[in-house]
Amino acid sequence: MKNLCTVEELEIVEIEIDEEIEKKNLKDFISTSLKLKNINLPKNKKIILNYIEELKTYQLILVEIEFKYLEIELFYKLYEQNNKNETIAFLYKNYFLIFKNDKFYYLQRIEENIQSIELLNYLNKNFEIDIHNFISVNSEDLYLKDDLLNDKNYIEYFNLKKSYSFFIYITYLIFLLLIFIYFYFNQNENLPQNIQTFDSSSLEKEYKFNSFEEKSRKIIFKIYQNNLNLINFEFDTNIIKIEVISQSKENIYKFLEDKEIVFLSSSIDYEEEKNTYKAKIDVKLFE
Repeated sequence: MKNLCTVEELEIVEIEIDEEIEKKNLKDFISTSLKLKNINLPKNKKIILNYIEELKTYQLILVEIEFKYLEIELFYKLYEQNNKNETIAFLYKNYFLIFKNDKFYYLQRIEENIQSIELLNYLNKNFEIDIHNFISVNSEDLYLKDDLLNDKNYIEYFNLKKSYSFFIYITYLIFLLLIFIYFYFNQNENLPQNIQTFDSSSLEKEYKFNSFEEKSRKIIFKIYQNNLNLINFEFDTNIIKIEVISQSKENIYKFLEDKEIVFLSSSIDYEEEKNTYKAKIDVKLFE
């Protein structure tokens, strides 16, 4: 079928997480996660996003925007013919697809050396799918359902509109830093020879070329990963001052226990009127 994207043409990205991210933070979390994975989402890609509760994982399926239909949409008719109130797995080519709660839920490529009994045990352990809800499908049977694609759109795409406000702020700070370095070196050029000048190579070694933007992005990722709402983010010399709020004090403690971040100080206050906890945190950017 023309304009049909097959399962082999889909790109799968998975992001492991401790718990589902609040909807209002989801776009920032996904955008930051993709950057940390060095994945630049082209304009010709659209996203199918599902939170896989059993695996504590967000699965992103990237689809070329030129495709009007997806091969996975053909499975909806098969799903409806079976008991759609249950979770069902379809075995198709080298993939298995899971449908749950009347919608497409999960897609995974099958390793070539895996046995059917191993796959079934995996599905039963993680998704409580037994042999009665495990259906093998071939292409001939599947494409008998291609007429349903004219009825409606079965797939809902995730709209990831990038927010550039934070990165504009970061760029502004880097610009100020470059101006400072420029004037610093110009002043040192006029110093007498017996005065020790600034050693740029030692600075590079000390900071190990760590990017301010990269470090900041990682901290932002950790904030959203723990379901905290960021309300303030300021940079002062080598310290980032952060303010976050959450209705869960445990989520704040969990963030403060992260070993990859160097915390200098923190304070937590309870705002009774809003029934939230506010934390003021100082983080050391570079060692």
